[in-house]
Order: sequence, then structure tokens, then C-alpha cells
Amino acid sequence: SSGINAEWPLRPGTGGEGNTSFTYIDRSLKFNMGSMNMIGVIVFSIVCGVIMSLHPEETAPLMKVIQSINDLTMRLVTLILWYSPIGIFFLIAGQFAGVEDFGEMMAQLGKYMLTVR
Repeated sequence: SSGINAEWPLRPGTGGEGNTSFTYIDRSLKFNMGSMNMIGVIVFSIVCGVIMSLHPEETAPLMKVIQSINDLTMRLVTLILWYSPIGIFFLIAGQFAGVEDFGEMMAQLGKYMLTVR
């Protein structure tokens, strides 16, 4: 044996009909949010903001683009916040519709609420 472990990048998977196939996993493609350096992003943003405020005439078109993206994002967040209660209502209604004995479920829910209270 040469001491090289060639099996580490292979992960077993199913190839269909119970056959086992292996998928190659490249460790260099894994992304870990914990290893991201956010201080660099923050400093870059501050420096760009300072430079843009020092040269308002030259950066006016970029400021308009950034303001437009901000407005669009705020409208999107507002729509999500306004329509999410409707979606949550229908998710809960779907759970209620699947219950066979409504009285028993309400009794269990009441016991849970008294216990957690």
C-alpha cells in the first residue's frame, strides 16, 4: 500500500435499483460561511461610500443605480411581509384539513398550551 487514500473524495449514492454508485466530491468546492471574512466587506463598503460622497458629481449615476436597487429590494421585502400571513394561514389550514378527529386534536392542543404556558 502506498499510503494514499483514494476513497476520501467518493461518497456512496444510489445508482437506481439498489445499485451503489459513487459521486466524486471535490473538497475545494465546499463553501463555509464561518470562514468568510466579513470585516473586509464592511471596510470596502465604507471606503466606497466615503469616496462616493467626496465626488458626488462623478458618482451620481452610480448613486442612482444603488438607490434604484435599494427601492426595488424594499418593495420586494414589503410584498413578502404583506403576503406571508396568507401563505402561513393556508399552511395551517392544510394541516387542519388533514385531521380526522378535530375534537381530539383541539384537546391535545389545549393540553399542550397548558403545559407550555
